[in-house]
Amino acid sequence: MFEDYISDIDNAIIMKVLISESPLQSIDNIPVPTIEKILVDLLAEVDLFYFSQGTEMLNFYRNALEKYTIHMGKLSRYAARRNKRDEVKKIVTQIQNSNKNKK
Repeated sequence: MFEDYISDIDNAIIMKVLISESPLQSIDNIPVPTIEKILVDLLAEVDLFYFSQGTEMLNFYRNALEKYTIHMGKLSRYAARRNKRDEVKKIVTQIQNSNKNKK
């Protein structure tokens, strides 16, 4: 569906139902997803974020862990809500182990 209707549009906006207990923050009184929500949704919404699978997923997580403060409890809780806790833990552990090996 994405390929047929959206891929050729430069500024497409995709709206989906908000998962209950999604981690959000308020910016100028507008609810915005947190980095933790975005990272989990990349894993959970494979059809929507097909371009981010595999090695690219590791790059997203690695960059996020390096550049932002990630609240691991919030990440884990939302990942569990989306049935992705084990996958998130595996990715984070893999990145942390590769960082240790670089030192």
